[in-house]
Amino acid sequence: MRLSLASETLLGALALAAAVAHADERVGYQELGARIGVTLDMAGIAPGGLHVAGLWLYRLSDRVWFDGRAAFAIGGGGSDCRFPSTGAAACDHALTDGFSAVLLAGARYFPPAAGQVTPWVGGGVGAGIADFPGDGLPGFALPFWGGAGARVPVADGVAVAGEALLTLGATAYGKGIGWQGSLGLTLAFGVDFRM
Repeated sequence: MRLSLASETLLGALALAAAVAHADERVGYQELGARIGVTLDMAGIAPGGLHVAGLWLYRLSDRVWFDGRAAFAIGGGGSDCRFPSTGAAACDHALTDGFSAVLLAGARYFPPAAGQVTPWVGGGVGAGIADFPGDGLPGFALPFWGGAGARVPVADGVAVAGEALLTLGATAYGKGIGWQGSLGLTLAFGVDFRM
């Protein structure tokens, strides 16, 4: 009876370890991915709109990958800034106005998980441009980003993914606007391919 209980416990532990190892194997040593979704300007002055991104994952350790991204926000909007001859300039853009192109770099951590869903958390820094063409107002952006997501394998070396990213940054604009803070939210879905 005692041997049977020990055997069952050992078999259960081995099955769990195999499931965790299998989940880790679903994230390749290197992967390329594509994302589409929406970026919203939640506070401050920053572009928002259709989110399109490409990403590269590169394994750094057992559970940590380098996460590099090139991301674009493509929005609309007209002239929403006031540039008075005296006093401070001000802008009142909507959630999905303007255009941005940023490069983001950081790390992604995959915690131990069993089952089909592989979650992750990550974060990093970036640099890029922000522009409100209706106002002729380009800027240079320095964002910090953090996010979480999950992926599910759908074929050998292919996974579908969903994620939410928060960006907190500062952008230097011209025309008297100067440095402005921003808070953005991106919700995106896509696919990752093992290389």
